[in-house]
Amino acid sequence: MFLYLGQLLLIHLAAVASPGPDNLLVLSYSHGEWKKSLKMASGLTLGIFIHSFLVIAGVGTFFSNHPILFRSLQYLGAAYLIYIGSSAIRASFQKVENSFEEKKSNKLFLKALITFLSNPKAFLYFFSILPAFLKQDSSFLDYVMVIFVICGVSFLWFFGLGILVGVSKKITDIQKHPWYLRFVGALFILLALKVALD
Repeated sequence: MFLYLGQLLLIHLAAVASPGPDNLLVLSYSHGEWKKSLKMASGLTLGIFIHSFLVIAGVGTFFSNHPILFRSLQYLGAAYLIYIGSSAIRASFQKVENSFEEKKSNKLFLKALITFLSNPKAFLYFFSILPAFLKQDSSFLDYVMVIFVICGVSFLWFFGLGILVGVSKKITDIQKHPWYLRFVGALFILLALKVALD
């Protein structure tokens, strides 16, 4: 089992470290502050736990049997990514002290959670990877260990990424620059289109 867990750790680390809306969100809103990084890492990790639990509970099979419902979830996720992208673009036209990310910092946990849960590709990822590490004869402890590894790796990655942004003040200054916000907003909207059209 420990060999499987080691393989899962490496695979999942590669997955969470790959470019996507979760990493983009952390880079855009953490500013290297540990409180913001903690909120975002906690929200994303809770989303990962929920996805993992739903797959283990068999909800993945339900969605595979009802593609229209899954497609609806896909469109809702795309709409939320467009909302985040357009918010970042609007913030680029405001003064730094009144920017979107500063005003909404108290809602970062919820923003991170909704961002993860509204990404149907994340659900597909767990639906495809978890069965390889959990068999029908797996014990309750096996389920707990798999979820612990997935959530632990995710939290450490996202929290570390948020803190890393604060290593250099130049990175934080870039994050608040209007053109960076517009670039990030455009990326979120492109991700939304990709989610909706795939």
